[in-house]
Amino acid sequence: MGLRRSDRDRVRERGAQTRDQRIDALRGLAIALVVLGHVLVRAGTVQPSSGPGLEWVAGVGYVESQVLLNPLLNIVYTFHVPLFAFVSGYVMLHSSAGHGWRFLRRRFGALMVPYFAWLVVAWLITGPYTSIGLARFVGAGVVSDQAVGSLWFLYAVFVSAAVFALVRTIAQSEAVLAGSAILVGLFGLLPLGAYESILGLSDVAWIYPFVVGGFLVASHRAQVDVLRIGPPASAAVWVLSTVFVWPLLIVGPKWWFAYIESAVQILGVPGAPIVTKGLWAVARVVGAFGAVLFMYYAFSRLRGWGRSALAWLGRRSIGVYAIHGLLLIPLSLEPGLLRTVTMFCLSLFGSILLTCVLERFRLTRRILLGAHR
Repeated sequence: MGLRRSDRDRVRERGAQTRDQRIDALRGLAIALVVLGHVLVRAGTVQPSSGPGLEWVAGVGYVESQVLLNPLLNIVYTFHVPLFAFVSGYVMLHSSAGHGWRFLRRRFGALMVPYFAWLVVAWLITGPYTSIGLARFVGAGVVSDQAVGSLWFLYAVFVSAAVFALVRTIAQSEAVLAGSAILVGLFGLLPLGAYESILGLSDVAWIYPFVVGGFLVASHRAQVDVLRIGPPASAAVWVLSTVFVWPLLIVGPKWWFAYIESAVQILGVPGAPIVTKGLWAVARVVGAFGAVLFMYYAFSRLRGWGRSALAWLGRRSIGVYAIHGLLLIPLSLEPGLLRTVTMFCLSLFGSILLTCVLERFRLTRRILLGAHR
């Protein structure tokens, strides 16, 4: 006999109580920052072509430079996606399905089923409404995580989980796992050009080290949590790294590139641009790890309704992630603080409301939200 609705609600509540609320709250912070980052980028005027005062942002277009140089925007982009990836790796430690085929099957249900479901939703919004059009739309999403309508993070996390499972199958050594994070991360330095989005290669190279980092922190949580130097050291690493990656979103050389390239050329080492790109990537990854660990430590002290609210939001992150972009519609307001706040509130709270509606039905809960219960 099936459970009545009230019984199912009590089961879900007991399951929520056994979860690590700090990790759910970190996930809630991450999704709130994702929404905020997208709002800040789009709060100004976005143009399809270059012009005075415009800077290129990959995946968005040419955006007003005063918006891009906003400190809040650049700070958000230093760690919001790595924090999501860190949490994804953290919860893998206690996977009830282990780290083999069952693990991947469950990850597929939780990540890729919603990925393809929202691809279909995107097709319904954009068309063309033919079977060939649908096949091409979904096929593009199979090959590339940056295809139109794709939720790239879900795709990249699943591929990262597959790499993680492969490594754990080959060797249980944490040293090997850490080595795989470094090796995969180095692929981000390769000039892949048009192939960088195939199977999410560049995005996996970016987030996989943080997935592994989350798993390793979870494995040694008792030791990590008691490190007194942890909070100040992680904060210092985060702050110092911004000197080398700032401004993060504007494509092009940073202030220190010319000095490094000159030094490399004097030493006679070939590939000066690769050296500067590599150092920038290292600074970004190390700084993001510092920010993620600082938030991890900070949320150990967060108590009360604030942590509960963020944890509640974190458990609905897939729905918010999928829906909020659809709600970032142009408003008949001049670019500025009012427009930014309005867009943020509409996209965040609107996506929360729609996610809660989807939760009420078993089919949409499983297919669009990837929920097992």
